[in-house]
Amino acid sequence: SICCCSLLDVLLDEHENRKASRGLARHATGQLQEGLSVRQLQEDFPYAELAACLELSGQNKSSTWETAADTLGINIEDPLACNGFVRALECVARLPLVDVVLDVFLGSANTGMAAAFHLAQDEKRHRSRRRAPEVFSFEWQPELIEELVASTGRLGQGAARGWWQNRVVKLSQEAEPESLHWKSLLDFQSLLLEGGSHAGAGAAAAQEQSLSPAIAKTTTFWAISGMPYRRSLGEQYEWNPLEVLCQHRGPLDVVLMDTGAVCEAEWMIIEKICQPRIVMLFNTNIKGAGSWIAERLGLQGSGWHRVASGAVPLSPTQWFNLMEIRRVRAWAVFVQDR
Repeated sequence: SICCCSLLDVLLDEHENRKASRGLARHATGQLQEGLSVRQLQEDFPYAELAACLELSGQNKSSTWETAADTLGINIEDPLACNGFVRALECVARLPLVDVVLDVFLGSANTGMAAAFHLAQDEKRHRSRRRAPEVFSFEWQPELIEELVASTGRLGQGAARGWWQNRVVKLSQEAEPESLHWKSLLDFQSLLLEGGSHAGAGAAAAQEQSLSPAIAKTTTFWAISGMPYRRSLGEQYEWNPLEVLCQHRGPLDVVLMDTGAVCEAEWMIIEKICQPRIVMLFNTNIKGAGSWIAERLGLQGSGWHRVASGAVPLSPTQWFNLMEIRRVRAWAVFVQDR
């Protein structure tokens, strides 16, 4: 029965991929959710602005970030580097209510850099901003962060151009002693409190005073070396870096997840403590975090709306054997009423 169930899953996934791949363009930004009216979202959400940006972005041959990324040596023809999902992120990062973004897993930093780049571009936003622009991202391979923030790396080059400033945080690794784990959490908390003197520790505190123009224009890219949650714990829960981050920066404006891992613990911390206004999910049509989180948000009656969705074909032709299941990657944008 296990074999048959697995085969059924494969066939269903392939069927969905075949439907999704018809007529797709790699840079298509996606479409607004059918049947969703502006009145379904609260008045404080700039739905019309997002809709206009998505429509325009889908018509353009290249985006602002793609032009900038090309100067960093990023292959903008790579469908995983530049695609409709990243263009949708560009639109989201431009919204006036977005200041703090959590791109949960750093990887090659493509999505994190796109968000950081746009957070500090609009002069009008600088004058009204209440929280300093920040992007946070975790990466379990310290050598990858070192490579990215080096003078020849993508994050290093972007910082040299004044697009953002990098801040590297080193957490304890899974195999290190428990004492080092707790010390790294306390050190991380101290750094967030230090940053909170100008970034605003949370949205409520941020309403009390306006930021200086210089701070409002400077995006801080936090590259966090370590895992957001120690997966070796199993079902046992303990204080963790993700909780520390969201205790001092929540509610978050945007959370982005692009991973093939399941991430049950990470998401429940995000949902209950980080409390994001906007959630962007990649890989919603294949097994992993993106698919079950999208279903969970759709089932909840707490004001979550799927406002946009799309798909990214990694190749115009079908792949060999069962790899075809992963050729087309669907994505979605959810917004919560507040």
